[in-house]
Amino acid sequence: MRKMKGKVMAASFFLIVVLMGYTFWDNQRIIIAKQDVVIEDLPKELEGFSIVQITDLHEKEFGENQERLINAINSIPYDAIVFTGDMMKNNSKN
Repeated sequence: MRKMKGKVMAASFFLIVVLMGYTFWDNQRIIIAKQDVVIEDLPKELEGFSIVQITDLHEKEFGENQERLINAINSIPYDAIVFTGDMMKNNSKN
């Protein structure tokens, strides 16, 4: 009985560590997703117009001066860039 309890505890601890590691990794990655939007009667001047949307940064830092984020943005061609979602910066001193 004690061996089984120890195995369950070890497996639970391992699962928690793996989930924490995955959560940290997932929160630090940059996802680039391409989506084509079809708009009827779009003026010819706007055909092929490309917009980069940066969203929900949640005070994240991607290297010094956001270098990883800037490199990811600059790696794709775009005509306009928009920032949406949560990008707050906590300036309170605790």
